[in-house]
Amino acid sequence: MIGDRTLHDLIRSIGMDARGYRALLRLIRNGRIRFEPGRRITPSLLVTRKEFLQSAPISIAASRPL
Repeated sequence: MIGDRTLHDLIRSIGMDARGYRALLRLIRNGRIRFEPGRRITPSLLVTRKEFLQSAPISIAASRPL
């Protein structure tokens, strides 16, 4: 994913309907994809990948608690 996309577009790209929507919600909850604060989470919400917003990539293993 490069740039902003709506949750609806991502759900269609994944092709998993409700399971895909729940997977995207988990990514939001885990901070892997982000959106503008104060917005409601709806299919029309624009989201951006966390790594796209950062200048330097982070290690996924380092960000998880042990």
